[in-house]
Amino acid sequence: MKINLIQNTRLLRLGTLSALCAVLPLVLLSGCGGGSDSKPTTEASRAQGTVSMTIKWPKPSGTRVIPQSTRSITVTITGARGTQTQTVTKTPDGTPSVITFTGLALGSYTATANAYATTDGTGTPVATANTTVNIT
Repeated sequence: MKINLIQNTRLLRLGTLSALCAVLPLVLLSGCGGGSDSKPTTEASRAQGTVSMTIKWPKPSGTRVIPQSTRSITVTITGARGTQTQTVTKTPDGTPSVITFTGLALGSYTATANAYATTDGTGTPVATANTTVNIT
């Protein structure tokens, strides 16, 4: 009886080993890319972001960050893959303006805002500010 138990255990081990040998190549092959030499495209490399900024125009009285003489603001966003610029003109009733930059690749950008006394965003700025924007 002892011999039969050892033989049965040995057969069980061989059966398990055979099954592992049959499955292991399938598991290893599942990670193969099909032999293409092109670089893989990941979701992160295609991902893009949007940056929206709301400009709250100053009221004639009270505290303000934007000088009262401002008639337009030009915002430039600069990153490793380029620059985008937009200009907004102060609304007659002082309601907030929104600037939106789209199609920005993931990464770090510098946003620079220049306030102008002209309505077309030209001339000498009356105020300048900048900040870092991260798109993740």
